[in-house]
Amino acid sequence: MKIQSFLAFLFTLFALLLLIGSVGYYFWNIPKPARCVYHTLDLKLETDHLEMQQCKGKLVKLYIKNGNSEDEYKISIDGPKWIIARPKKIRLEPNETGEIAIYVSPPLGTEGEFTSIITVKSWCVEDHTELWVKV
Repeated sequence: MKIQSFLAFLFTLFALLLLIGSVGYYFWNIPKPARCVYHTLDLKLETDHLEMQQCKGKLVKLYIKNGNSEDEYKISIDGPKWIIARPKKIRLEPNETGEIAIYVSPPLGTEGEFTSIITVKSWCVEDHTELWVKV
């Protein structure tokens, strides 16, 4: 009787994992709305190379040009914690250009070359640009 119970448990666990995987796959692959088909996004950094000193700050502007329809973009940075973006979100009308401030301030004891990936993402589109910093 114990082996049958164990096998029933394994079968139930397998069925549950299969169900969860199927639901996850379905939601992961939700098609984007039709309005996203022709959506565009252009990114332009004021400069993509900086030479810095420790404990000094610099501000670099990131220009985001929206495409065909109103959209809200989230900005994130993959890199050192002393490189930040403000604001973290921006809503733009069609063909409008927005400005994001990227502030770079390496702390004392920081030396070397660093590359940060700046990601701008909405439901319809995602783009990346790189910022190289030498301290």
